[in-house]
Amino acid sequence: MSQTTIDLPFVKVLGLRLAQIQDHFRFSPAKMAQVMDISKDTYFKNKKGAHLPSIPALMELDKDLDISLDWLLFGRGSMFKADNKREEKKDEKQ
Repeated sequence: MSQTTIDLPFVKVLGLRLAQIQDHFRFSPAKMAQVMDISKDTYFKNKKGAHLPSIPALMELDKDLDISLDWLLFGRGSMFKADNKREEKKDEKQ
């Protein structure tokens, strides 16, 4: 399966968010690729915004690192799902 090359700001922003995740966990590029279940070359292309990551690769971040796909894809809320859940509960109490 080949990835589609996209020249849109969205793919660049997504790459920057992947870099944020990598920095947060202090992962090497090889470790990020391992977590996402992709090759290191594919991770580099995703991170620099040359290729859009696959849905299964993004789901691995959600599953293994508790990364919010809402944050990753749309920039909404916190990087972590648990933080977003705490905020929702706090809002419900008010």
